[in-house]
Amino acid sequence: MKQSGNAAPSPTVAPPDTATFPLLLAALCAVAAPVVASTVNLWAGLGLGVVAGGAALAGLFNGYRSLRSALPAFAEQAMLAQRKLDQVTAEMNAKAAALEQQANDLSKVNENLQEAQKDLVQAEKMASLGQMVAGIAHEVNTPLGISISMASNIEHLATNMKELMDTNQMKKSDLVKFTDGSKESSTLLLANLKRAADLIQSFKKVAVDQSSEALMDVNVEKTVQDILNTLRPTIRKSGVTIENIGQADLTMFTDPGALFQVFSNFVNNAVLHAFEGIESGRKITIAWRQEGIVVEIRFRDNGRGIPAEHLPKIFDPFFTTKRGKGGSGLGLHIVYNLVTQRLKGQLTCTSTVGEGTEFLMRLPLKVAHRRADGTAIIKDVVV
Repeated sequence: MKQSGNAAPSPTVAPPDTATFPLLLAALCAVAAPVVASTVNLWAGLGLGVVAGGAALAGLFNGYRSLRSALPAFAEQAMLAQRKLDQVTAEMNAKAAALEQQANDLSKVNENLQEAQKDLVQAEKMASLGQMVAGIAHEVNTPLGISISMASNIEHLATNMKELMDTNQMKKSDLVKFTDGSKESSTLLLANLKRAADLIQSFKKVAVDQSSEALMDVNVEKTVQDILNTLRPTIRKSGVTIENIGQADLTMFTDPGALFQVFSNFVNNAVLHAFEGIESGRKITIAWRQEGIVVEIRFRDNGRGIPAEHLPKIFDPFFTTKRGKGGSGLGLHIVYNLVTQRLKGQLTCTSTVGEGTEFLMRLPLKVAHRRADGTAIIKDVVV
């Protein structure tokens, strides 16, 4: 080949010595012979002739060329798949971040709901106290009014007696009239003052218990009676008769304020819902008994009952069939929370339409135990 002017001349390779050429050829044949023989033996072992083996080798070569030509397409597909994977991973990360944010938002909403629930419980408690104050004021007004009348009558008798004595006109009959009248008026005065004092004492005890979350020993019968005394105006107005059944000496170590709230809501709920359309024979039964470390308290009415479709929802917040008619839908929801959280118990309800409703509370006999110094240690009890 003709070289360009600037190219270096090709090196000259000296031909092999004619004397050594036969030796090189013999060595090459010695090296190649085993390879050729092995290849032929392989083809023969595979049942292939020399021609067929060559064809197979050509096929392998063509397959290699085809594979090599397809490699760029495979690489492109792999790159596209990687991009798709990256895209999906990014989308999943974005969704995970969004879910985490939603979880945080839900957690905040739940915290707000819990705070709102506490506020509602407190508002319901204050509303109950307000109703109780109004009821007690009305209830105390009657015995105090009678007491004032009796005191005025005694004053009138004493004034007349003094005038008779001053004018020396007093007769034996006047003295008898004075003593009899004074005795009768004094008896009525003392009875009504005692009634007013008992009502005030019940109100004072219940009000203190309700405003405090302290745990203390409570006699169930006396506590129920104190609560019913404070609710007497509501009970009398509704025409409901209440019967208490239970052992007189049963004592619990519990939260009396929560007990008051529970019974108050039970009574108000029964008065508002249970006896609609029932004019006579309205009755509520409160029964309690001890079973080991558990106290069962049943609140039962003989009202119209709760429809089966409403029964699973009665403890839900804001569920009421008296919307706009005095029902807030919070009474039984608050009761359920008080029983399960403050009193560490269980609350269930059974009802039959036309026969009445029963609420069953299973409360621990003691929701805490005392230290040596008398202070209480809160302790959950499984009932």
